[in-house]
Amino acid sequence: AEPGLRFSDEQVRRLQIQLHVHTQLLAQVMLLAREALGSEPRFLKVAMLPYAMLTELCAYCDISLAYLQLRARPTYATLLAPALPDEAHRDAPTPAESPHSVFSVPGMHLLPPLLLGDSLGLKRVYDAGSARAREEMVKNGLRAADGGDFRLAEEMRRLEPHLNRAYLPVRESSSSRSTLCPAEDRLFAVGLLRYGLGRYDLIRERLLPSKTAEALEQRFHSATRRSTLDNPIKRAQAQCLGGALSVAEDQVLRDAVGALGEDWERIQKEKLPHRTAHQLSTAWQYRLRPGARREPLPLPPRAPVIGGQSLSSAATAAAANATASMPPPPPLPPQPPP
Repeated sequence: AEPGLRFSDEQVRRLQIQLHVHTQLLAQVMLLAREALGSEPRFLKVAMLPYAMLTELCAYCDISLAYLQLRARPTYATLLAPALPDEAHRDAPTPAESPHSVFSVPGMHLLPPLLLGDSLGLKRVYDAGSARAREEMVKNGLRAADGGDFRLAEEMRRLEPHLNRAYLPVRESSSSRSTLCPAEDRLFAVGLLRYGLGRYDLIRERLLPSKTAEALEQRFHSATRRSTLDNPIKRAQAQCLGGALSVAEDQVLRDAVGALGEDWERIQKEKLPHRTAHQLSTAWQYRLRPGARREPLPLPPRAPVIGGQSLSSAATAAAANATASMPPPPPLPPQPPP
């Protein structure tokens, strides 16, 4: 390669730091998701995605190290080079120092035995032929080769000396007795804004699979009480109630109108209880109904007619008559000469 295309030592060092943090976060997510697979099969995708990425990183690491070793070995070790006499070995140049590699990060040598080992158990799932086969393996329970369970503490203890403590998983402390930590409260608020109020099943499936729908509902009621201090869930509720319907609520309203017709009281009661019937009717008539976007907004009603004239016309005529009946203003006093 040309000298101008090489990375400097400082650039390699920065790449090593980034790769170290990247591999550490992937390994932590994989191990935590593997631990959760014992009680919640929905974490299968969460565990397999970092597993696949770490496997690819290890493959690139092997290729990179093999290439560096090939370039670093001396000329006489190359099979295509002419053989040298034994005396020439003493004067042969020493191998050049291997160039730096971005894969030379702490703990990288522990990843292959972790990924391929039987204690993790994800290698068999990764090699399964289909997604259905993977789901069946998880439902039947992933066991180690010795029949034991996965030990998260043991695996983390093995990796801990090589990890950056600033990026270790830490559960945020909460002053309340909620089963959700502050980070999960913020994620719950995102789900309320995205999928609408009352969709605890969808929020659990998409964002918080480790929680039950009942736990999310209890947390919503406790966080939105009038005596509760300001929190993300309370702000999300106010935004949902005071603003327009979300995209998810629009789709629920379309499906409800298709199934129940324009029975707004029933739709409000069965599908969107946190909205009023007037909100649903207005959203359908002026925004969601086919062709509604091409219609202008309704004008305010005309003023009632009194004696053949509207209120505005009568008020204008009365003001004109009152002005005509008023006496003219007195003349201005003469100004003194300068």
